Formats: sequence, structure tokens, C-alpha cells
Amino acid sequence: PPSGHWIHVDHWPSAEIVVRRYHLEVGRLATAAGAGGWHTVPGTLVGLAHRHWLVLAPAPELLPGEQNADDQRSLVFESAALDVDMDLLGWAVLRCTVRSDQPVAQLAARLCEVAADGNSRLVSWGVLNLTHRDGSATPRALTPGVPCAVTVKLKVCAHRFRAGRRIRLSLSQGLWPMVWPAPRAAHVELSSATLDIPVWPGSPAGAADRSSLQRDRPREFTATPPDEGSTASVEPSRTVQSRIDGPDAAGQARVVEEISIRRQPIPVSGVNISRDEHWALETVASDPSAGRWTGRLQFQLQWPERTVGISAEATLTASESNFQLEEAFTVSEDSGEPRGRRWRHTIRRELG
Repeated sequence: PPSGHWIHVDHWPSAEIVVRRYHLEVGRLATAAGAGGWHTVPGTLVGLAHRHWLVLAPAPELLPGEQNADDQRSLVFESAALDVDMDLLGWAVLRCTVRSDQPVAQLAARLCEVAADGNSRLVSWGVLNLTHRDGSATPRALTPGVPCAVTVKLKVCAHRFRAGRRIRLSLSQGLWPMVWPAPRAAHVELSSATLDIPVWPGSPAGAADRSSLQRDRPREFTATPPDEGSTASVEPSRTVQSRIDGPDAAGQARVVEEISIRRQPIPVSGVNISRDEHWALETVASDPSAGRWTGRLQFQLQWPERTVGISAEATLTASESNFQLEEAFTVSEDSGEPRGRRWRHTIRRELG
């Protein structure tokens, strides 16, 4: 298992945190501002190395993988090799000025750690629909060609960047298939960009005085065994299959994921539960309206005297103005006729 340690902080937000600022220069995360200028954020397909918002199934195969393939299709800024370890604790924040030729556009940021052998590991990420630059309560369309200030707050995390490794910030116009693309392909540029990394001063890269900090403070936890007759399930068996086709020269890609989980009987009730998932996700980077997500989730509950099947399916497509969602729900008992319902929804795209 990965190694690590606990950090103890008396108060949060902590006044002990030191913010290290990097300036986004051509290809570099620089410690001082340079000439500046505008940088074009690619509209190519990015996100296949980080496909899930949250992995609920016990499937490490679905966690973020090595990031270089996505990095190569992104606008990349990289620091010099670190002299000492540096602990990120909190929210990294990207601030910049952007302009777009479309009223709706996205900006995604992935923060990675690059090892000496070039391996790129995801540390944190964030994505912003630029019409939500002033908050989701008051979205406003972009005025094409007019610069505006935006802030992208990356996911909170605690991570140690090791000495000798580099910090990489990779920017793109989206994270597919986790985030649905903007209605139209856009040309997005940014300038005057900075990256703020909150550094815990207990690491060598932090501030000098650490005497008041309590590092690796031990704590005792008592594990309570489950009560006799608990309905907690034993560890399930599972199989995971994942296939990625593309992206090709036209930016077309397809992801197919199949997850099958089999559980042993749950104590007391004696029911066997199994679950099957099938996901097929398709897109074309040059044509956002060509996207299609299809998912099917099936459960089977089996007792000695009865078997119940539950199936739910959904398909999501979109035009420039609307999302189309089709849903189906089916229930069956033993060998009886399945019963279910279907729904079709049209959801207006409101600046999304």
C-alpha cells in the first residue's frame, strides 16, 4: 500500500499555511513574473486518464492513471525540480484572465507530480464552466473576445511533492468523459496566470518556525467489532473490464467499461447480491453535439425461495440547446414477466 503520514493542525483554515505562488510563463511554472502574453488552451480531447468524478466500485483500475497522454494534448507548465520535499495541504488555486470566441466555454486544470523518469501522477484537479466565473447562482455568458478574470479552485488534498520531482500544471478546455463538453467548440486563451499552492510549513519547503506544530501526532482509535447478527457484507469478488478507443485524428473516442461484482451471502438474511454495470461513452472533440453516454446497472437479489432482478438504464445526448435524457427501470421476480417504465426528458441547456 502507499506510504504516508498524518498531519495534525490545531485550526482550519490554518494561519501556519504558506502560499507558494508560481507564474505561468511559456512552458514553465516560474517563481517570478515574466513577459506574460496570451496562451492558447487546446480544444483537443483530454480526460481519458481521469474518467471518474468518484469511484464507488472497489475497482482500483478505474482510478486516475498515468497522465502523460492527456498532458501531451494540454497546455503544460512545469516547475524546476524541487530542491526539498514540499507538502501541499489545502486547495491549490489557478487565477488568470481568459478570452473566448464563444459565449460558453470551459477551463480544466490538472495538477501533477512528474518523477525523474517522466511519469506524471495526478495530484488534484479542477474544472470551471467559465459562465460560472462569478458563482453558480449568477452565471453569465462570456462576451466573445472580451477578457475576464477567472479563478479555478482545485480539489482539496494533502500531498507531498518529493525533492527532485517537478510540479506540472496541465490546462485544457474540458475533462471528457467526466464533464460534458460546451455546446460549441471554442478558441480559448489565457494570460496573467498564477498558481497558488498552499504549503504546510512542517515540510522543508515551508516557513522556518515549526516549533508550534505537532507533526505525526499519534492518536488512538478503538475498533468496535460488528454486533452478532450484523448485516454487513463480506468482501465481494469483482471483475473490471475497460477499453478505450481513440482519440483518432478527428478527436473521436469511445470508452467502454464493464464492472461485475459478486457477493457472498449476507449474514442472517442469507441473500446473495450481485451487480453488473455497463457504460459506453462516445464523443467527437470537433463536434460536441455528437456525444453520447449510455449506462446500464443491474442488480440480482437471490434468496433460497425467490430471485428478484432490478435493471436501470439511461442514455444522455445533447444538441447545442438541449440535453436529451432517456431512462428505463425494470423489475422482475423469478420467471415472471418483467415490469417497468420508460421516461424521456428534454432539459434546456442554460449556459452549460
